[in-house]
Amino acid sequence: MRYKSTFQISFWLFSHAIYFSLYSFGIVSHIFLAFLIFHALFFVRSNKFICPSMFILANFSLYVALPSMLTTILFYIEYDYQLLWIENIAVKWASLSNFTILQTSFIFIFLYYPLVLFERRINLIRKFKFPQITQIANNQTKLVFNTMIITAVTSIFLTFYLFFSMGGPDAFFSDYSSTFLKNRSGLGVPIILGSIFTNICVFLLGIIFFSEKFEYRLLFLILALFIIFTNGFVMGFKSRIGILFIIFFLHKLMNFNFNFKVLVYSTALFFIALFSLSYVRTNGYYTGFLLIEMLISYFNNLILHETIVIDFKPMDLFSIFWGANKWLYEGGIINYVADYDYSIYLTKIYYPDEWFLQKATQQWPIQTEIYLNFGAGVFQIIPVFLISAYLVMLYVIYTRPYTNLAIIFICFSEFLRTLVTLRGGLLPYDLVYAVLAYIIYWIFLRRIRV
Repeated sequence: MRYKSTFQISFWLFSHAIYFSLYSFGIVSHIFLAFLIFHALFFVRSNKFICPSMFILANFSLYVALPSMLTTILFYIEYDYQLLWIENIAVKWASLSNFTILQTSFIFIFLYYPLVLFERRINLIRKFKFPQITQIANNQTKLVFNTMIITAVTSIFLTFYLFFSMGGPDAFFSDYSSTFLKNRSGLGVPIILGSIFTNICVFLLGIIFFSEKFEYRLLFLILALFIIFTNGFVMGFKSRIGILFIIFFLHKLMNFNFNFKVLVYSTALFFIALFSLSYVRTNGYYTGFLLIEMLISYFNNLILHETIVIDFKPMDLFSIFWGANKWLYEGGIINYVADYDYSIYLTKIYYPDEWFLQKATQQWPIQTEIYLNFGAGVFQIIPVFLISAYLVMLYVIYTRPYTNLAIIFICFSEFLRTLVTLRGGLLPYDLVYAVLAYIIYWIFLRRIRV
């Protein structure tokens, strides 16, 4: 074990020395950045499937390494793009500035590596294994069942309320994407509550289905699938259904060791689900090689960031506290509609039709907010350090021998929210919704012990 760790650290130092040496000569490219991320994926990762570092690694793998490798491969096979605007994105990958590449490398290295080393150390010291679901006490089964029924009824009611409030079957099945984006305006409260109660319900249904202390488990599985697909259909489809399946299997995944076999299977399953759900959501528009092109356009936030590096100066837009503007306006403290989300602000500038006609946004990455708020120098380490320290603290709490499901579920939800942070928004306006969700999770799950 000591030899393996020494080898990994040595290889990490050697590979990074090569990378920064190449950068010093001005010949580093996005390919080397992809190499750094894939190196971490295969050689330096946590041995647990559910942990903060895995969400960080997943984000950088999808939004940086994947489109980088795809555009490179398509370039060398001289692929003819079917969609010109996606070809333009592919061309931009080849011309990324050294600053964008180095900044992304800096944030990834100083966010990911300290975190994964702390996680491995914590796992080694504690050797903690979460309690098995079958260990639920007999006097807890009724509480689990009753809580599940309450949250299931609430979830189904809110899901169908949203479905018909957003236009019903005619609107959804004729133009799903437009219906989802445009018709949800004014439905914020039922959307948030529907998401919260569905999360609790699916989590408990997963516990019930895999526990030997409940009868008729097949019926509970059917109910879980019904809730997952109906709620996922109304609330975003692609990402929502995937998240709900993770929540359903969460109690199994908590003790899951992450190895190469798991990496291959989870990656294959992810892309099968992504392609299938994208096909449905776009009414069959993306098929064949268009699905490959879709990946380049979907995971495009590094290209978006490059635009800001070109057009804005460092510390040109102090947006970190913009999220408070929404609640100051809602509370009547300010009497004007101020900007409350920098991705919306930038979408209005660069993609006005997407916002004003569709109420859709492009998502700029965390690199953009750091660049606009902390500059291009050493001060970038401040938010990176704070995020890493916060996630380490959460993991320490998560791996303590709690038997309270509320603590475990809240920590997992914060790990998941790391993906939102990395797509921009250090202090987003919807942080209030997250706090509300955690309060409700605590109310419904705190008494359930295993």
